[in-house]
Amino acid sequence: MKNITFPDRKKFIALLLANADRSSYDIELLTDNDRRQFLVDTVKSELGWMLKDHGPFKMSLHWLQGLASACTIPFMNSDILRWLESQGYMITPHNESIAIDRYWSAAAQALVSLINNKGALK
Repeated sequence: MKNITFPDRKKFIALLLANADRSSYDIELLTDNDRRQFLVDTVKSELGWMLKDHGPFKMSLHWLQGLASACTIPFMNSDILRWLESQGYMITPHNESIAIDRYWSAAAQALVSLINNKGALK
């Protein structure tokens, strides 16, 4: 089992891309590049105004925690903990809140990477 450090940004990028949800939009997402561009365009369209005053991390965190319209990653604490355990992270009653905070931070950092076009895409 892994510690709660979340060093693997690729897992969170993969999580974001796998959960890019275009069901409310009339577009097809065939490749990871399509999904990346869709997420970037959507977050900038919805919260781009935050970028100048709050920066890309805060904007990304706010978007993801606000039930992002185009990204259906685990949102409820129980779902987050279940996903983390499925990735091999050791979750205990003593580290649950830390794990959830770090999950959101890692997901926001992954989204920033996608926004900056530094996400590891195939």
